[in-house]
Amino acid sequence: MSPEELKAKNTQFVEAVFRNHDLTRLEDFLAPEYLLHDTQPPIKGPDGYRQAIQHFLTAFPDVDYKVEDFFVSGDRAVTRWSWQATHRGPWWGVSGTGKVVNTMGVTVSIVNAQGKVIDEWVNWDAHGLLEQFGRVPNTNQVTATL
Repeated sequence: MSPEELKAKNTQFVEAVFRNHDLTRLEDFLAPEYLLHDTQPPIKGPDGYRQAIQHFLTAFPDVDYKVEDFFVSGDRAVTRWSWQATHRGPWWGVSGTGKVVNTMGVTVSIVNAQGKVIDEWVNWDAHGLLEQFGRVPNTNQVTATL
């Protein structure tokens, strides 16, 4: 697929999953052998992703996911993204707080010839999210006391 086609497919993915919560379309975007290396154990296949994203969408039902940058090189696609949402349900053992939270990250995807993702690595500001939940000290406050 061309970089333009992959960008269009990425836009369709964001629209389907994060805006419309349409998890029936995951097979349009993820290969059967899909592997997300961000978690332990890794998330495997569209069904594994469906379970994980359903949990996420329950915790953050009003998520506003934005693609900040999107780059393609060969079979690799890199997405720099951000999101903001209201924490309404349990996430990482933290009950819904009602707080509006935000985070950002980068996803590196390997895509096959059909433009379906087969492998992904995600690096994101999980610590910053936990700070917003009040579960870890605020880094700015800790730095100020050093």
